[in-house]
Amino acid sequence: LGKDDIRTRKAKLFLAQAYLDNGQLDSAIETANSIRQRTESAGGNEGELFIRAELLLVSAYRRDGNHKVAEQLLDGLSDTVSDLDQQNEMSGAIANQLAFSFCQQGRYDKAWQHFETALKISRKNFGENAPNTLKVMNNLASAYQQAGQIGKAIEVFDSIMQTRGNQDGAEHADTIRVTNNLAVALNQAGDTRRAHKLLVDINAIAEAKYGPMNRMTILTNVNLAANLRKANRNAEAIQAFQDVMPKAAEVFGKQHPEFLNAQMGLGATFAANGDFENAILELEPWWEEAKTLLPEFNNKRTEGMLTLARCYQDKQQHTQIVNLLKRPAESVQARFGKANAKTIAVTQYLAGAYYALENYEAVEPLFANMSEYFQRELGENDIQSIFALYNLATVHLELGNRVQAIAFFDEYEERYSSHQSVSSMDDIDSRYGIAKMLLSKGIYSDAERRINLIQERYRTELEADAPEWAVINAKVEFLIGALMGKRVLDNHKNGELDSKSLKMAIERIRTSRQKLLDVGQYGQTQSVVEEIEMLMELFEKRLKETGKTTFSKK
Repeated sequence: LGKDDIRTRKAKLFLAQAYLDNGQLDSAIETANSIRQRTESAGGNEGELFIRAELLLVSAYRRDGNHKVAEQLLDGLSDTVSDLDQQNEMSGAIANQLAFSFCQQGRYDKAWQHFETALKISRKNFGENAPNTLKVMNNLASAYQQAGQIGKAIEVFDSIMQTRGNQDGAEHADTIRVTNNLAVALNQAGDTRRAHKLLVDINAIAEAKYGPMNRMTILTNVNLAANLRKANRNAEAIQAFQDVMPKAAEVFGKQHPEFLNAQMGLGATFAANGDFENAILELEPWWEEAKTLLPEFNNKRTEGMLTLARCYQDKQQHTQIVNLLKRPAESVQARFGKANAKTIAVTQYLAGAYYALENYEAVEPLFANMSEYFQRELGENDIQSIFALYNLATVHLELGNRVQAIAFFDEYEERYSSHQSVSSMDDIDSRYGIAKMLLSKGIYSDAERRINLIQERYRTELEADAPEWAVINAKVEFLIGALMGKRVLDNHKNGELDSKSLKMAIERIRTSRQKLLDVGQYGQTQSVVEEIEMLMELFEKRLKETGKTTFSKK
């Protein structure tokens, strides 16, 4: 027939799809591009062939990690598909594929637009409950699920399941498939009981009809294991995942999304159980495959990535968190905006890692985004919004931006002390911690202001002989002694010390230490006592050096 005949190009499209399914991405891209080039200027059926080749290229580039090119192709396709005959059955199928591709890119506004077109065409040409219409509805429900609109997803999946069951019977593969989808959505919504019942029922049907090594049976087993994890039955979930993973590897292969789903589920269950070492052993190889095989904004990919970040955080492997999340954080911010829930979910871990690594320049914009998001979504008096101010204050303090730091600390203290969940002791401990930070940075006037406020505010609220006041009094004594001693060390000239004032500082620190020990709450205040002992040791060392001409200020 020749290379340019439309039947040859259709055959090549099937070949390109086979390459894609087999993971031969370079061959899939090359073959699809050759179809696209030969068909680009054609119209009618050939125009539809061009669009199918473009859609295949979108999938191939996305799996290859080249999301930018995939997105550019999608934008072009969105314009092209509007020129097709909107009554044509093929146009409906293409609109359905296009909608799902936009959904996988996280571009839900475009996805809804094309799903609406696909449903309209399918209902007109096939009918309300036709298999083709139900397929479009299934994709729409999956898109709702991906976008976090779980209630809508459940409603649509439930409707499809009822229709499939009535038309095809409970044992039909399509009924089992949509029931699986419904169970996963119910699981996400927290309705683990109904999800479990559905999965147990269809698992028995699938295993009896198709056998234990059938794809449908394995998929149901993976979802059952995930259901156990969601219900906090972690030991059972771990065993279920470990039982099904060898079957999934044999039937699907280790580079298939269904195997990766099982592997991620096992790693996440280990993490939920506090076994972060085994979680990392599962999630690290999973991530190497998932970051190219799964769409960039896929929920499973995001869940596994953040679980791995949490494991690294527990192990204090902060550099690994930065390596893991830096690029995804940039992508999700570019797609959804800097103060968006999806962005914040990623940047919280990244900000914590940067802070631990003392990369404060990188932390500041992330903390600012988080503060903006929490205040907008939760209100300025929500506890997360209040703590976001504290984080901003600490990072500005580390950056040497004293004016901004003090302003944020003042705003934080005002809101924190008036929050309904904060007790007097919580407020005192918070102010105490801030005063210590300010002392360590040599900001004595603001530290002193906080020390005085602690004394003035709580002397009238607590009984003089109350154990709580004894602890507060001892902490204040420590701060006053530390303030005196640090001022002496900072103000010395020509190597001479005001030894009298330094001795007074040491005495106050020693007194505060003894008061804490006398209260009998050493276990609760152990860290404070240890701080006191370290500072006392430092001051006494400096006092011994007063006879020297100079000494190290460090």
